[in-house]
Amino acid sequence: MADVIEGPLQPARTEDVDELALLWSQAFPSRSAPERARELREGMTYGSLGDCWVVRDRGDALGALRTYRLSLHARGRCWPTLGLAAVAVAPDHRRQGLARRMCVHALRIGRERGCVLAALFPFRTSFYADLGFNLVGSLHRHRFAPADLPLYAGWDRVRRARDPGELHGIYHAAALGSTGLIDRPEPAWRFLADPRTAAYVHYDEAGHATGYLVTRAARGRTSDRLRVLEMLALDRAGYEALLGWISAQRDQFTGIVYDALPGERMETRLRHARRAGGGRPRGLWMDTATLLRGPMLRLLDPAAVQDGATAAGFGLLDPDLPGSAGRWVGGRRTGGPADARPGEDVMGPGEAAERFLAGRLPGQRAPERWSPIPFGEEFRMLDEF
Repeated sequence: MADVIEGPLQPARTEDVDELALLWSQAFPSRSAPERARELREGMTYGSLGDCWVVRDRGDALGALRTYRLSLHARGRCWPTLGLAAVAVAPDHRRQGLARRMCVHALRIGRERGCVLAALFPFRTSFYADLGFNLVGSLHRHRFAPADLPLYAGWDRVRRARDPGELHGIYHAAALGSTGLIDRPEPAWRFLADPRTAAYVHYDEAGHATGYLVTRAARGRTSDRLRVLEMLALDRAGYEALLGWISAQRDQFTGIVYDALPGERMETRLRHARRAGGGRPRGLWMDTATLLRGPMLRLLDPAAVQDGATAAGFGLLDPDLPGSAGRWVGGRRTGGPADARPGEDVMGPGEAAERFLAGRLPGQRAPERWSPIPFGEEFRMLDEF
């Protein structure tokens, strides 16, 4: 179905590239305008110029954003997802409601495309919460000495990756058993080309690749630190073997930085759980990790996530997408949110997405033969967009 073209957003054109690059470099100064212009012309990691939208007034670009077409894995299925990114407004047009109007239009574009979910990384959580998004991801950033981890069995079967295709295969298998991983386009693997980056694969006793980790070394004057960029394992033995490999690096690195899912409970695995460099946040208590909060999600299409044979329903409040608001039973709208029956929950689209990820949305489709990988029921999105 063709994208709806109405309201403030217009598709970006080739002649818009330089102006968009300048706008995005002003809003997100980490990258220069020439760098952004080159990316727009040569192709982005998750999309192209065709995924960019602009608001104009008398020829001037007032604002812009990107609407990526993502596929997000959750509970054994892959769901079309709108990736909302790079929301920017020109400095002299901020705080006038333009960003909100652009985002609402983008959500409607996503629903028209057939997207079931919308995902983003927020510049300000409260702004996107008002648009119906909820925070769904959490990580614990641990900083520790390698020797503080046990030398788990299997660590000696971790080998330097020789073929990137092995990592791609493990990632794809892990995505099927995970919640939050997206189908990666080939450009998303470019980070492996960084000379500071190294990838390692774990093989089980039968020689099958069951997990990988990607690391990046940082050399300092007083210490050498190893950061774990990604770690995925298809079974518990592979997961612990990769942790054991990290422990075995004690002769080369003095510190490890690893962002763990809450369910990994790294603080119970570490011999000394206190965060390296941490102070005393309260009396004799210690801080074991830094809490990171990640993507925000919201539901776009309630009909797509319900089993048509179910009798369980819920009410959805969604003032920005009137086509999604209502009482939903068996994938059909049977009235407005106020028509929810006694005992049925009424919720916003962010809470609905959160419940969906956890398998607790009323009337939700049951996964078919879903076998989660370790910690696969926790939301984990490795990619940033």
